[in-house]
Amino acid sequence: MIDLMKDVIYTEAQLNKHKDRLITSGLPLGGELNVSRGYSVRNESTPPTTPPGLKDSSTKYIDCLDLVDAEMVKMTSDNDLLIRTLDYEKAVFRLDKYVLSKGRPPLPVYKLVIDQGTGDEQQVLDYTVAAIEALSLTIMGPEYDEKGDYLGEVEAPNLLVVADEMERAVAQAIVDNVLQDVLDTAELRGRI
Repeated sequence: MIDLMKDVIYTEAQLNKHKDRLITSGLPLGGELNVSRGYSVRNESTPPTTPPGLKDSSTKYIDCLDLVDAEMVKMTSDNDLLIRTLDYEKAVFRLDKYVLSKGRPPLPVYKLVIDQGTGDEQQVLDYTVAAIEALSLTIMGPEYDEKGDYLGEVEAPNLLVVADEMERAVAQAIVDNVLQDVLDTAELRGRI
């Protein structure tokens, strides 16, 4: 079972391993099936007739496989939803960061103080987080010819700003294309 409140996602290989475990253990999903752990896991191209421990009980085994398949559909769906929700949360957090090419103004940080005389709460400036200067869109760098000889200084795009703009564009695309089920799950998780 996938816990949508945690950040634990599964790879396809891990999901397949879990499915194999469900089949070989006799489905611990409320089924009363005692399957011997000595047989190999079914191959989709050639399903087994009856594993040891289920002599003449192929209907029980088929029912077990049906229950496992239903459980795996739910797990795969929940896992996909959690992956998309985590991507959305990361995108929102990324967009909340300041833009490198614009910088950030100083941020005042307030604290609540209770007036001893009246008992009223007041917000008082505690400290200010320093401003962050905007990065230049371009930088000057050395230019060399094919032989490695220095030719002089050349203006080039600031790679930090370029990377920041690309990351923000990817994050914005995720936010713009989010589905309602992801928004509902993100709201349920309460991290944004």
